[in-house]
Amino acid sequence: MIQRDIQGLRGLAVLLVVLYHAGLPINGGFIGVDVFFVVSGFVISKVLLREVGNQKPNILRRFYLRRVKRLIPAAGTLTFTVLIFSWLIESSWYEQSRTARTALSSIFFYSNFHLSNDLDGYFSLGSRTNPLLHMWSLSVEEQFYFVFPILFVGGLAIFTKFRYGISRSFILVVTSLCLLSLAFSLVVSFNGNIFRDPELGKKIAFYIPLSRAWEFGVGSIVALFALRQFSGRSSIKGFLTAPVGLLGILLSALLINKDMVFPGYLALIPVLSTAALLTQGASVSWVNTRLLSNKILVAMGDRSYSWYLWHWPIIVFAQRLFPSVSYVGIFAALFSLIPAELSYRFVETPWRKMATVSRSKAGIFAFAFLILPTIAALALKSQSVDRIESSVDSTATSGWEVPFNGCLILEENCLRTAVHGENNAVLIGDSHAASLAQAFKSISDTNGFTPQIGVSPGCPFIRSDRVFYLYNFGDENKMSDTFCIDNYDLTFSWILKNTPKVIVIAQNTPFYVRSPELTSDFELRVSCERFNAGGCVNEVGPENRIANFMSELDKTFERLEKSNSRIVLVAPLPIQLRDPITSDSGQIGTPRSAVEAQRRATLNGYVDLATRYENVKIFDPIDSLCSIDFCPSVLNGVSLYSDNGHLSIAGAELTRESLGQFFRP
Repeated sequence: MIQRDIQGLRGLAVLLVVLYHAGLPINGGFIGVDVFFVVSGFVISKVLLREVGNQKPNILRRFYLRRVKRLIPAAGTLTFTVLIFSWLIESSWYEQSRTARTALSSIFFYSNFHLSNDLDGYFSLGSRTNPLLHMWSLSVEEQFYFVFPILFVGGLAIFTKFRYGISRSFILVVTSLCLLSLAFSLVVSFNGNIFRDPELGKKIAFYIPLSRAWEFGVGSIVALFALRQFSGRSSIKGFLTAPVGLLGILLSALLINKDMVFPGYLALIPVLSTAALLTQGASVSWVNTRLLSNKILVAMGDRSYSWYLWHWPIIVFAQRLFPSVSYVGIFAALFSLIPAELSYRFVETPWRKMATVSRSKAGIFAFAFLILPTIAALALKSQSVDRIESSVDSTATSGWEVPFNGCLILEENCLRTAVHGENNAVLIGDSHAASLAQAFKSISDTNGFTPQIGVSPGCPFIRSDRVFYLYNFGDENKMSDTFCIDNYDLTFSWILKNTPKVIVIAQNTPFYVRSPELTSDFELRVSCERFNAGGCVNEVGPENRIANFMSELDKTFERLEKSNSRIVLVAPLPIQLRDPITSDSGQIGTPRSAVEAQRRATLNGYVDLATRYENVKIFDPIDSLCSIDFCPSVLNGVSLYSDNGHLSIAGAELTRESLGQFFRP
């Protein structure tokens, strides 16, 4: 029987996490997970100590069986339910596949590793729409459960004769391992140069069990010391320990925020505060005996696992279905108590209390909670049925004309030689430029220009020995070290020969300068600073990559001055950081603040360049595509995007009037 104050502590931890996810001003509510980790280390160590002390047989077998019965039924039920709702609600363009991949990693408890390889970190906007994002912590716990009991029981056998008490040597070993884990976490968190990418270091520190093991270890150390020293004792010093511990947890939840490096050294505050509370479990401290042991917190603690499982996907789906409802996160968090209670009563508790598991029940267990969710995840990952309403989806892809001698989006240059004296306007860049092609043609025709296009998908209009290009792991590699350069040279030669009056340059620069992320199942494109030996090579961090890119673009503008052309540099198109889905109201999209944050570094670089060249002007399409606070993906039943980043004809058409101003004398 677990102490009431420990259950109350679990209740407090899950409450902090839920309030944070619901959008309340509990900036550091995510530290509730760290509280869980410490409590888990404490409880598991106490259980193992008790069973070793009682000399019970098959300690490890019994332990793993309890963990399986305790965790997998509720997790499997939740995962299967999320997959169904993903199929019904999420976009088939990307989101369903993302949810399916995360589900598979969750079923087999490696989602923390999977998410550490994702483009987005835990706190990014992209991650906030992943309904199974929270499963990372359960994977970390399971990985701890896989390894720790074996090491713990083995360590007891080596260092301790239990009937004589826990040896100091064993405590010293556990403490040393904790310090090594903490050191690893600090080094990775604050020394991103190890990975040539600070953001990657932060993600590894956040997700990887080696950087979290010390938190479990602190709980284990408390359990070991409790057996030697704390049990049944109280003092003035002990009486003050619990209030200080509680205050530390609450201050952590209020003062720590997502912009700080975490876990890092900041995690010491909630971890040591939790440890302080755990030392007082058998004391007379009012914090433990009254506050943490009250019925409400204990009840939440009993249901903490189920509530933690259900609250996040319900919040994600609710925000998706009711984007205009104020405080939708709070309502969703409260509503999640219903499926959490049902799961606790009818799934979690019956299996947990089952004394023996027959072969037939084992078969039901495996099929219902492992095989069925796996099949559902694989089916969703591979499904090709487009669940976007045809009335909306067709507007994104139909109506394309072929205005450029058979060229629109080709993986080769399609410029033609101009007639002498022809008033040319040329659109150059990558596939983002191509998505503007039809609007560009209309603008050119209206203003008396002959439209030309020189589009190289995946290639920015720069010439650099460091090639900033996109590489799609799912296709044959057509982007060799010279592919983009060859196309650049071809386009540039045409410009110098034909001297167009207007040059429009559009490209997805934010994607080129972001750090590469490589995963075995990667389906999106990643930027490479250099391609070598079958993979991307990142030579510098993100800030330097931006500087390098702008330096190369500066050289391009310097060369273009000779053409006496009017150069229109298109600011990065607003991309949909949340994939578009069907919406009758048309109010599905991305907050403008998030779009501006994604473009900020690139746009600042563009502005700096434009100040140095009189013939370079910046066209920012954001006001044409976004309101003051929102960038919709669907407007009046018409899709503005053909995917999450490329404009449809309708989307490009919205830019025509503002872009056309740059064609006028």
